Amino acid sequence: MQLLLFGRLVTPLLNGDALDVAPGWLAADGSGHILGAGGGSPPRALRGFDVLDLRRFVAVPGFVDVHLHYPQIDVRGQGPTELLAWLTSTIFPAEEACADPRLARNRAARTFRALARNGVTTAAVFGSPHPAATDAAFAEARRSGLRIFLGMTMMDRNGPEALLQSRERNLDAARQLCRRWDKDARGRLRYIFSPRFAPACTFELLRDTARAARELDAPIQTHLAESPREVAWVRELFPGASSYTDVYRTAGLLTPATVLAHAVHLSDDEWALLRVSGAAVAHCPTANFALRSGVFDLSRAVREDLRFGLGSDVGAGPSFSPFDVMRHALYLAAIPPSDTLARATLGGAQALGVADRVGSLEVEKDADLVVLDPAAADANLDAPLESLLSALIRRSGSAAVAGVMARGDWVHTTPDLEH
Repeated sequence: MQLLLFGRLVTPLLNGDALDVAPGWLAADGSGHILGAGGGSPPRALRGFDVLDLRRFVAVPGFVDVHLHYPQIDVRGQGPTELLAWLTSTIFPAEEACADPRLARNRAARTFRALARNGVTTAAVFGSPHPAATDAAFAEARRSGLRIFLGMTMMDRNGPEALLQSRERNLDAARQLCRRWDKDARGRLRYIFSPRFAPACTFELLRDTARAARELDAPIQTHLAESPREVAWVRELFPGASSYTDVYRTAGLLTPATVLAHAVHLSDDEWALLRVSGAAVAHCPTANFALRSGVFDLSRAVREDLRFGLGSDVGAGPSFSPFDVMRHALYLAAIPPSDTLARATLGGAQALGVADRVGSLEVEKDADLVVLDPAAADANLDAPLESLLSALIRRSGSAAVAGVMARGDWVHTTPDLEH
């Protein structure tokens, strides 16, 4: 369907600027790509397109969640408020249950529906350490229509036996899953190699995972320096490394195709390693708060010119809502609401290496967008940009999401949009 929509358009742009036009227009072709966007009247060549009048709404790019765990959907907000105790008491049992592929598929399907309802059109997702569960989750990802990075969580030590596999089994399963699913759904599915974190992996598994990812041209995700106890444990487990980040460097995991979740407790040398490597960071403020892990130094990340986006980190984070994540990010750092929106959209796309496809409403990108209703925030549609975004982020939550489009298809609508 060739679609032409009218409404207030707000989007960051790849050149560093932002677009805020009202009334604005956006045109999408039959393959779900953006043909054009701007203010005023659309070009005459677009006459004959199906028209959607959204002039009482705001259209923004689809949100990008750069870090979450689908097996943890049912234990959000539960368990101890310290990372390592929480993993043992709450998370490992939840993931053990995913040995049943049917249960895993159900959790994955509900996760992808929740993402769509909340306006997330791109996400990086950890699975459980079960190959069959990851395979089932990929099938649901394809069905969802979302852009999903998904990987089997890899562990070969320091966990329950039911979640551990040998280094060889981890690598064989990950390679097979990557060959089957990577770039499926016209490129909207990616396999992402997913070692849980250094304490759960031998150095050999970390090293060989990095090699496999390079061989298959696949991205990598893991966790870094989330809590003080975790950092101390890594120091004991890897006495030859100068830091937690140095463990990943020596294993070959620090690459421009790597996303590191949290990165809360870093030394100056570790900040330098991240900058030089080009690795990206997933800033997860709701999860950091929930587990009392600490505060990510967002200002320094900006100064160091790191790529970073925002992550819900479900289940440490209790909510799939990008608004909850953005609100916490605003409370923890003095940044304008427009910059927060940019981190939740284009910043996340840049972190995942897909800013040429999603993250902003620009020509040739996928028509991934969220239609927001200012009335849900008791906000004035015609307010200046920062005031409007502040109200939407601070007051509305995902109640403002009236409709969500992924590659030109509606994946979520509400009666407000339909009428």
